[in-house]
This record gives sequence, C-alpha cells and structure tokens, in this order.
Amino acid sequence: MLRNVQAQPNFFVDPIAENGLHTVIVRAVAYDPNGYLYVGTNDGLYKFDGHQFYRYPSTQAGPASCPISSIRSLLVYDSALWVAGVEGLVRMNIRTELFENIKLNSPAAANNRPEVKRLAELDNGLLFIGAYGGFYLLHPEEHEPAYFALAELLAPQQGEQKPNPDLSFASAAALDEQGNLWVGTYAGTWSVLRKNTTKALRLNDHWNTKAPLPKAAVYDLVRARSGNLLAATSKGLFLLNARSGLFEEMPLRDAAGEPLHPAIRRILPVPGSARFLLATSGAGLLDWDEEKQRTRQHLPDSRWYNSLPGNNLNDMLLMPNGLLWLGTEDFGLARVRTGLSYIGAEVLPNLVPDQASIGVNDVEALNGTRWLATSSGLMSHRSGQKFIQYREPGDEPTPYLQNLHALNQDVLVYHRWGNQMGVGTYHLEQKQFGYLNFPGSRQLAANPVFDWLSHVDEQGRYYLSDPDGSYYRCDYKNEPCSPLQRFPYPFPWLFPLMKTNCC
Repeated sequence: MLRNVQAQPNFFVDPIAENGLHTVIVRAVAYDPNGYLYVGTNDGLYKFDGHQFYRYPSTQAGPASCPISSIRSLLVYDSALWVAGVEGLVRMNIRTELFENIKLNSPAAANNRPEVKRLAELDNGLLFIGAYGGFYLLHPEEHEPAYFALAELLAPQQGEQKPNPDLSFASAAALDEQGNLWVGTYAGTWSVLRKNTTKALRLNDHWNTKAPLPKAAVYDLVRARSGNLLAATSKGLFLLNARSGLFEEMPLRDAAGEPLHPAIRRILPVPGSARFLLATSGAGLLDWDEEKQRTRQHLPDSRWYNSLPGNNLNDMLLMPNGLLWLGTEDFGLARVRTGLSYIGAEVLPNLVPDQASIGVNDVEALNGTRWLATSSGLMSHRSGQKFIQYREPGDEPTPYLQNLHALNQDVLVYHRWGNQMGVGTYHLEQKQFGYLNFPGSRQLAANPVFDWLSHVDEQGRYYLSDPDGSYYRCDYKNEPCSPLQRFPYPFPWLFPLMKTNCC
C-alpha cells in the first residue's frame, strides 16, 4: 500500500560560483524584462547572461560606474534597476546601463547615514525605500521620493526604552486590504502609515491598544491569502492580523518534525497556491503551506550533488518559468529547478527500504499510465495498482531523472543525472533504455548524444545541446535538427550547465 503520500515540490540545485563571480556573499537578486539576472553582493553589482558574470566597475568616475559596492537590495522598477546599499541608492537605465545617484533628503542622510536597506514595489505601484530612521515612497511619475520618519523616533513614549539607533532601519513593508502601510524595522518596532495620511503611527497608537509585539528584528513582510500579513523575523514567522494588530507565531517544523523558530530573511509566495518559500539563516529553505499549516525543510545533503549548497540564504527570486534563484551568505548564487507546477509524491514504501523518500520531478500521462521521473529513476503507476520501478541492469547508483516528455506513443525522453549523464530514452514496448539521437537517425542510441534537454515547446520541438556546447532545435515529426547560435528564448531557462559536480 502507498502510505503517507503528500504533495511536494522537488528541488534540483545548481551552485553557480564560477565564471566571474568573485565573492560567496550574495545579498540580492533581480532580473530585467530582457531576462538578464542582476546579483547584488558585498563586492558590488554583477550581471549574469547565463554563462558568465560581468562586474560593473565601482571606483571609476562617471555614470558607467556603480557607486554602491556593498549592496543590500535590488529591484527592477519603472524600466530601471534600483540598487540600494551601504553607500546609498542609485538607479541604472537598463537600456544604456548608466547609473544615476538618487539623493535622499532626510535627517539621517544629512547626518551621514545614507544607507538603504530595502527596496520593494507595493501593491499600489509605489516604490518603498527603507532607510535609517525612516522610509521613502516614490510614485513612478514623480522625481523625488516623499520621506516619512519612523514613529518611535518621532515621539518616544514616557518610560519606554529608546530603540537602538543602529537598528532603526525600515526593513520591510506591505499594504493591508484597507490600503494602510505597515512598516517593520531591524529594532523590532512597527509603524503604520494610514491611507491618505502623512505621518506614521506606532502600531499601538493605530489601534489604541497595548498588544504585545514579537521582540524580533523584521526582515520581510507580505500579504497572506487570508488577507493578513506575514512577517519574517529573527525569531520565526508571524501572522499579523491587520484588523486587530495582534501577532501569532506560525508553527514551523524541521525535517524531524520538531518546532522550528528560524531567522527568516525572505518570504516568497508561490503563485496559484497557499504556499510560501522561506529563506532562512541557518535552517535552509522552508516550504510552508498556510492552509495546511505544513512545513517542508530543504537542507544541504552531502549524499546529493543537487542539494542546497548551504543553510544561510539571503534572497530569492522566482522566474516566470518556475526557475528559482537563491542568493546565499556562504556559497554565492544557486539556480534551483523547482518543479513547482508538477505533481509530487513522497514515501513509496513498497519500493524502497526503511520508509525512505523518493522525490518526483516530473509526470507524464501516456496510454492510461502515469510515468514519473524521480530521484530513484523511472517509475510508472496506474490507478489502484502499485508503483513500478524500471532499472537498467548494472545501473548504479540509480539515476536521477527530470524533465520527462513523450517523444511518441512508444518512447519517453528525460534528462538523466548519474553515470553517463545526458538525454535518455525508454522504449515502452521493447522495455529498452537508450539515449536520444538526431532525427532521421536511429532514435535510440547506445551512448549519450545530447548532454542537456532544456525544454519542449508548444510545437513539440526539442531544445538540446551536445557535449561540445552546440545548441539544436529538433523536430522529431517534421524536420531535422536546426543548429542554433543560442536558444531564442529568454534567459535563464535554456542555458545548460557547462560544468557540474555530478559523479
């Protein structure tokens, strides 16, 4: 019997720390409409085209140089890349790649505290700029941002301990359903800017209550499906009821089922679901379901070359094609193929000993059977029957499969990691494993011909590369392969790794 089945995504991680990235500390990631990835580090700003990193100069004079060398936040907003950090705030024209310094007028900036911690685009289209002692709001049609001081610095209450000025940074913001702006700080304080007002209030003044606040630094703030706000803090995940001002800690659990109270740096909603990805400091990547109140933890695992590179994550970026980028504190940049849109199953006890887990990366329905590309090779399943595992004699260790497609009614195609990595095939009638060949040739080769299957488009054309680094678009129904200088699709979905840690 199949027991303890639950839906889950499967993560396949590619650490990317070579080809020009000269630091292991990545604090922020963003991408532009052209598909280029921007990486903010403690060594300045980098641009990634899928193969190589380009570092923008930071010490040269003139607008071609990025003056922010210690970056804290990146955001593509109003056709420009905004770069925030210790040295202040600039924006780069994406077309010309020229930088413009943004002058911030505030008491803190006047006192040589120009640092900007956080950039975010709010639901109403305004740009939020979190800085020391306050925050700014910028409308895309205006040239100068409006400044708002943090409430606790405006009017400290009698007998109240004064916040540490070094922690009085506006670090997170989100709008509630009524249009009020909630702002959290590194000091663990909260301000509320009511809709159509010009002065921020303390949370308790906003509600005229003495509701207890979590004594924790606030790193991120997003809208939950319930309409409340989710706060990422130094002591866990909290749900803020915007109607009452009350906080409730959300129950997170580690891989062993024990309570978890991690420092959470970023919250990333998974589109079309009640799930949120949580980037933590020290606890890896968490996948939390708000409706089911269930957590799945992803940690580094030395047994797998495709696991997380480290436990300390700073930022996340989910591309429209489902590719996830992670900025880490210790291992640079990582690219994650999430399979977020695929069906996943966990724990197949009739196939593996000791109730071990099997990750399902992709599912293809063919002739009434569901075929599964898994972390333990190829499997099939029919309704009401047991799972069947297919293995080639002498194939040890069991290959890791992903990106499964039906070439026709008889042949399955998948990307294979393990011994003889490449684009593999399985002939259903002949029950024979092989490798995909060029159209017009014998389609099942004995050895790898292609080393990467990027994807299959709506016309059924396969985008492939060979070990020599050549790219091809192959139509196995109507025409032979067409060589390509590079894939004519937005980065980064279609770029194969030139180097892996595999085997």
